[in-house]
Amino acid sequence: PRIRKTKALPKKKGFKNYQYAIVLILSIMIATTTREVNLSSMFSSNIYSISPTGSKEQTRRSSKDPNSNSTLQQETETYLYEKIEYKIPDQFTAPLEEYPNLLQISSAMREKFHPIVKEMVKASANVKVLDLQNITGQTQLIQPEDQDEFEKNRQFQKKVSIFQSLSLSAKKSKFTIGKYDENRLNLYSSELFDDEDNAIDGFLGARTVHIGIDLGGPIGTKVFSFWDGIVHSAGYNSPLGDYGHVVVIKYRLPVVSDNDNRDGNGDRTTRPFYCLYGHLDKKTIMMNKRWKAGDKVKRGELIGKMGDVRDNGGWVIPHVHLQLSIEAPETHDMPGVVSRQQRPEGLVKYPDPRFVLGDIY
Repeated sequence: PRIRKTKALPKKKGFKNYQYAIVLILSIMIATTTREVNLSSMFSSNIYSISPTGSKEQTRRSSKDPNSNSTLQQETETYLYEKIEYKIPDQFTAPLEEYPNLLQISSAMREKFHPIVKEMVKASANVKVLDLQNITGQTQLIQPEDQDEFEKNRQFQKKVSIFQSLSLSAKKSKFTIGKYDENRLNLYSSELFDDEDNAIDGFLGARTVHIGIDLGGPIGTKVFSFWDGIVHSAGYNSPLGDYGHVVVIKYRLPVVSDNDNRDGNGDRTTRPFYCLYGHLDKKTIMMNKRWKAGDKVKRGELIGKMGDVRDNGGWVIPHVHLQLSIEAPETHDMPGVVSRQQRPEGLVKYPDPRFVLGDIY
């Protein structure tokens, strides 16, 4: 296109460039006296903004704009539970020792546990810790109508180009680990998570913070109980992105420690707690008496195996979602992810599974 040239405007005598700048600055100062301008909200992605008085005000983003993975708060945050205040880590995916240990599981106790995924322990040098902060749900979930075809031809790197690097890594690293307290911004995109009013044990909203650990392996990898327990509940959670076949087991551990901790009844045991094993296969669950409430489970007993997409909620990478809870769930379900606003409560009520697994990453 032709561009029409224009002549430059003549400079006014006696009125220099710096004088224009002074007039502009004065105009901005006048504007800020008549209307509040929050500059931090314009330029910062942090969840805190600065008010005119200089105090911190926490602001909630919309569900369509979940917060970044930067520092969560500028001051130490705590959560009050049973009249005790527990410190919450300032960063996501913090070291194990920074998380509240309400179960008081010691390393001496942990040495007596049976491996939950025994094959992973044997292949410890061949385990990859995944980073799922920016992976999208469209690349990890297979729609129900496509699951039969997907299982027949499990070459998902040809189907989902963005997932090629992860799938190739999974081949080189036979087993994978998905981290606790990871803010997975775009992963949970099915209707199950889009419904922010869908409360699970009181947790609702835009849920992105993962409060379990994912142990991934080949389809059919065996999953064992780490200790003696009793089945709390079992079932099939059918929505896309849910747990599929799932078992919840209640545990109570003998205390092995120099401090000889006791509960309120004088027993040398920990408080009772619950462990959810999700994304299991249908066949093994059926073979194991279709686990029902009240069934006794022995240390090292087979709970199930890692299921494929038709059994595990539609997830591309076979894995078991392992989640601990200090409170009994309403049914065979727990909120595998919580919102950033409820993160402190979630980290206290759902302890880091590394207290059972050990410091695996």
